[in-house]
Amino acid sequence: MNEPHEQLIDQYVAGAMDRRAFLSRAAALGISTSALAGLVAKAASAATGSARHAAQLATPTANPLVPNVKLVKQPGDKQVKIAFDLPSQAQLRWRFDQKYFQDAVNELGDQVVFQNANDDAQQQASQVENFISQKPDVIVLAPVDVEAAGTLATEASAAKIPMLAYNNNILKSSGVTWWVARNNRFVGHFTADLAIKARPTGNFVIASGDQGTDIARDKTAGYMDRLRPHIKAGRIKVVSQQYNAQWDPAKGQAQIENMNTKYHGNIAAVLCNYDGFCLAALQVFKGNKGGKVWIGGEDVFPQFANAIALGNGSMSSYTDIQGMARYAAQAAHDIANGRKPTYTNSTFNNGAADVPGQQVASFAVTANNMCQFINETSWVTYKATYKGVPASKRPKC
Repeated sequence: MNEPHEQLIDQYVAGAMDRRAFLSRAAALGISTSALAGLVAKAASAATGSARHAAQLATPTANPLVPNVKLVKQPGDKQVKIAFDLPSQAQLRWRFDQKYFQDAVNELGDQVVFQNANDDAQQQASQVENFISQKPDVIVLAPVDVEAAGTLATEASAAKIPMLAYNNNILKSSGVTWWVARNNRFVGHFTADLAIKARPTGNFVIASGDQGTDIARDKTAGYMDRLRPHIKAGRIKVVSQQYNAQWDPAKGQAQIENMNTKYHGNIAAVLCNYDGFCLAALQVFKGNKGGKVWIGGEDVFPQFANAIALGNGSMSSYTDIQGMARYAAQAAHDIANGRKPTYTNSTFNNGAADVPGQQVASFAVTANNMCQFINETSWVTYKATYKGVPASKRPKC
């Protein structure tokens, strides 16, 4: 676990506290005046580096966008039986998570059974309780509701079954053994940074996902960290921020449509928690030809990757989903074989315990780095991405 002063810097850089609160907390930790000066300088440097890093993520680079996650199986390891409950199959990404996790499990020689909860917390609870009765070696849970999932983790722990939180951190339970997730607040930061750079003034709409997930809450908080100074200065107005149950694109479209009507088409940017809402925004703005409205989201849906290539969409955040699945499969294998996970780079306090885990890299995909993204991930295809783009304007990937 990080030292208290390092945690303080992390919170300050993430925008979880302002300078006054930072200084107050530092003083409360008993840090001397001279040490405090050094801490302030370090925090300021880290904050500047974070902003610079966010800008670099949207441009081509000689470095790989995604790391190669190696799997390790030790002599004498047993075959591990894993139960994995996904929140849905409605969104494209979960089909990839399942495939990547299955591939990693096969590579390690383990077994996995999948269920998906159709974005229904009660259905997920029933499925996980059924998994517990079957006594797998490990349960991996991508929770529909991060707080309700805490009860499930506690039940699994009582049955002596380790539970791993996947993609969302499970809250308020000491029964969580390990987690893997992106830094959603950071994603919110670099998304908003790009939006502000492109549209420094005007009316902004924030289409958030289901409020039951820390993804929606943290990403939205990340947007506001960056937007707040511009709102205070009167340059930007957030005319709507709405959580949309079950990540329903129809609800997001209604939200955006209502604001577009209310403000007579005077919308500068739409910040979307995922690309389902971006595609809804394209419907509202009749394709958004030429990118009149800045639209940014998450997950790089093929249709929205095409919109970005055409210049109608602006950006989409991508998390190393294959890496996420491989980290989780390795952790399940390690824990079931009685050892600490091979990959752990962070600690998260879920309200009941400090839980070790792995934070996964995220980056912005734009027209500028689309080729590199295609070449490194094969998440989308060149042909589909550049459909409709004149041959003379297509890059050679």
